[in-house]
Amino acid sequence: MVRKEPSNEIAYEIRWKSAVVTATDPAHFAGVGKLAAVSGTVFTHGTPSVTFSADQGTADKEKEVLTLEGNVKLTAVDGNSVVKGTTVLCDLMTYATADQIIKAEGRVSAVSSQFSMGPVPEAWCSNTLSQIASPSNFVPVRHNQPAPTHS
Repeated sequence: MVRKEPSNEIAYEIRWKSAVVTATDPAHFAGVGKLAAVSGTVFTHGTPSVTFSADQGTADKEKEVLTLEGNVKLTAVDGNSVVKGTTVLCDLMTYATADQIIKAEGRVSAVSSQFSMGPVPEAWCSNTLSQIASPSNFVPVRHNQPAPTHS
């Protein structure tokens, strides 16, 4: 399954061993699938940025939200990034393509060549894993938006 952003760039692709999907009839897929043995890739501006795996997941097409549960592992893979190899482990992860924030919950830990943290109850991450912080301290960087102006 490939989920695209409104800009028509790939937001994420997901693979699974088995799935149960909801359909109102054979011609109308409701857009929600419960997936087992999940793996895949998050993309940033069309480039693979993070790989993921988990015991199970749910992809909600209408809400544009990917949820992963059980032994969730995220790894930064962008070869041009200083955070390549950064790994985040948690019990539950949600990723909404609208805000591009990875929200990790439950025994969250992170390890990179520059730091390690956790376990903590919750952390938010950019979709490249270049930023990892508590929800109250997370300030998303929007590379495609102008910097805020102060009067």
